Amino acid sequence: MLGEIGYDVTMTMAGNLVQLARFRSGLTQRELAARAKTSAAAIAAYESGRRDPTLETLRRVCRAAGWDLRVRLEMPDRYAESLPQVLADHFDPDDVAKWRRREIATTRT
Repeated sequence: MLGEIGYDVTMTMAGNLVQLARFRSGLTQRELAARAKTSAAAIAAYESGRRDPTLETLRRVCRAAGWDLRVRLEMPDRYAESLPQVLADHFDPDDVAKWRRREIATTRT
């Protein structure tokens, strides 16, 4: 069962989490990088998917944006919700729409 949970699936979401945390906090990549004690280039690479942060780095970056990253291991639900539904259930609809349209200011550094 655990073999079905792909590492790649988790890491494709990591950059989206960084971007969403930054966007929801109203920070530029440069501001988030300074708070997380990393470079703006690293934040940009995470957000674009060119680089995958470790779980500890992801936690630190999210914390620097003012958010806690919590990870929970659960048995998979046979009828698991899709990512868009999860986003719609947990985030402001306007933010989700902007995120989907990629209007998040990733180049504001």
